[in-house]
Amino acid sequence: MDEAGKRLADAQAAEANKANTSAQNQVRQDQIAKDLSALAKERIPMARTDQVRRIASRWYGSKP
Repeated sequence: MDEAGKRLADAQAAEANKANTSAQNQVRQDQIAKDLSALAKERIPMARTDQVRRIASRWYGSKP
C-alpha cells in the first residue's frame, strides 16, 4: 500500500513538473514571437530602401 502511494505521489509530481515546464515553454514562445514581430517591423522599411534588395525583388518577382 505504501509503495502504491509513493508511486502515485511520484507520478503526480512528474505531471506537475511537466505542466510547469510546458507553461514556461509557452511563455518563451510568446516572447520569441513578439521579438520576431518587432524585428520584422524594423527590417521591412530597411529592406524596401536597400537598393540590392530592391533589384533582387524585381529579378525574383517578390517583395523586398
